[in-house]
Amino acid sequence: KAWEFSATSVYLDYFNAAVGTMPRVGGLAFVITTPCVMLYFCSLLATLKLLLTVILPITWVYGIAIWYFGDGGLSADSDSVGLHWSVPCGSSMMLLALALDYNVFYFGRVYEFRKAGLSDLEAVRHGLAATGPVITCAGIIFALEFLGLLLSKAPLNQQLGFVMVVGVLLDTLVVRSCLVPAALSIGANWNWWPATMPDPDLEVERLTMEKLQK
Repeated sequence: KAWEFSATSVYLDYFNAAVGTMPRVGGLAFVITTPCVMLYFCSLLATLKLLLTVILPITWVYGIAIWYFGDGGLSADSDSVGLHWSVPCGSSMMLLALALDYNVFYFGRVYEFRKAGLSDLEAVRHGLAATGPVITCAGIIFALEFLGLLLSKAPLNQQLGFVMVVGVLLDTLVVRSCLVPAALSIGANWNWWPATMPDPDLEVERLTMEKLQK
């Protein structure tokens, strides 16, 4: 058995190891986090909805990055020759953690409002109003932190910064504001199964509305 040691062979080993491991690591992350969210909220359907709103935006981010840094993208006239393989390896888990963090924070408030006696749709709406300013500010600050990478002259740093900035802003301004509430609003009365929720209380809704307006 012959062994070849060269810069190219070592680089190829790095590539095969990293790219080959990434799907297993991503699958393991979902296998661990999904039951945790499901057990904490005692909800099956809502957990699957939150999982869907985590996976889809990540695919959108990498699709945009592949188009932008590939042939025909806005950077086609630069030195970029496509999205570097290490960018998804280095950013996918961070985007997953960020999206899951925002989703759990938002759905946690929805769960609390519904448990307090609000109707399903009112809980979704009030949860968005209650968490919106915090998540938006946190997302913008996080995106500004990675703006330095995006403005770097190193192509690899630019790609990593682009993926992170686009991913954070997409998750903050689109996913959390539109996609997650829309997903939770479809079949809203099934979000809590198998847990049981109290019947909606109009007086609680009125008091909650007055509290949010102050």
